[in-house]
Amino acid sequence: MSVSQRIIWHLLFLRAGRHEMEAELLIGVRTEVQLVMRKHGLTLLKSLCPLAILAAIFGLIAVVPAQADNLAYNDPSISQSNSQAWTGNLALDFTVNSSINVTALGVFNFWGNGVITGPIEVVIYDTDTNAAVTPVMTFAGSYALAGFGFDVLQTITPVTLGPGHYAVDAYTFSAADPDGNQNFGSPGPTLNNGGGAITFTGSGFDGNHALDDAGFGCEGYTCTPAQFDAGTFAFTVPEPSAVILLLAFLALMAPVGVLARRKARANC
Repeated sequence: MSVSQRIIWHLLFLRAGRHEMEAELLIGVRTEVQLVMRKHGLTLLKSLCPLAILAAIFGLIAVVPAQADNLAYNDPSISQSNSQAWTGNLALDFTVNSSINVTALGVFNFWGNGVITGPIEVVIYDTDTNAAVTPVMTFAGSYALAGFGFDVLQTITPVTLGPGHYAVDAYTFSAADPDGNQNFGSPGPTLNNGGGAITFTGSGFDGNHALDDAGFGCEGYTCTPAQFDAGTFAFTVPEPSAVILLLAFLALMAPVGVLARRKARANC
């Protein structure tokens, strides 16, 4: 158990109705804070009271990203008649509302066997600047299946996308690696917005024979945000979980017994 976890447990038990143990537990909290401070060459003065100890906790416990994994576009199984072999670019557009960390890029695997004949290239573009904001990942080989079993992923060094407009672009599908298209009867991918962190806004394509930003539209066709079974990506949503937990526990601790407070002060 980490130092921060032990501190949280101390705080939890302080509010668990065991008032006779509160003074002792406050000493335990103090001890954990001292351990952290010693690692940074600091000293906790004996004169500090519980409020000062709690202030020290807030100053020392870092905001740890408690993250949930999300697959933005989760592609389904489709029939041959719902597929196509588009050799140009297929882009799926989205808006980032609050920062996300992209941890993997992926591509639709029509056959559901994890094998991409390829090569298929996948990248995320900033559609305001037309600049690539992730590495270009090339798919050709065997990969572990993800999602519903019809996507494959390659991890990347996490890339933080701030609020803005983006597109995940996939280039060079083929008869060996078909893509899906709602115009041919595919239901399209299931969309996961990470609890509102992103909004899916549209899609686009072009017939260029090079990877580029095709997130500008559908050239006269009607395209939905789930138009293509093509590129996808995995992402996490950072949350200040440690601080949130401490705030919750401290809120529960508010009505502390008078006797326990006196005992705690006596041990400061």
